[in-house]
Amino acid sequence: MENTHEVAAVTNTPAPNPGTPALDTRTGRLGIVMGTEGPYVQLRPQGGGREWDCPPDRVRPVGTTKRCVECSTLKADHAQAVAAGDLSRATDCTVLMGRHQREAHA
Repeated sequence: MENTHEVAAVTNTPAPNPGTPALDTRTGRLGIVMGTEGPYVQLRPQGGGREWDCPPDRVRPVGTTKRCVECSTLKADHAQAVAAGDLSRATDCTVLMGRHQREAHA
């Protein structure tokens, strides 16, 4: 993997540090920054899985600002559903959170 600073110099966009939660603004996918490869930032799904490449100017760090009210409500609803064993409701919350993130925060 290349040095993060080298990618920033090529694209004039600073790459987030490895381990930073980030949003791929092209697709709305959330992931964790794993590092850089060539001119791209590599992201991995938060729960694990296959990495994907994203141009640094399309990666936005998340979790660095105060959570909006709707995000907080959906997160709490999801946690309650999981604790109650209601995986259908938990899945619904996940879908709603993804939709909300794309519409309100991208």
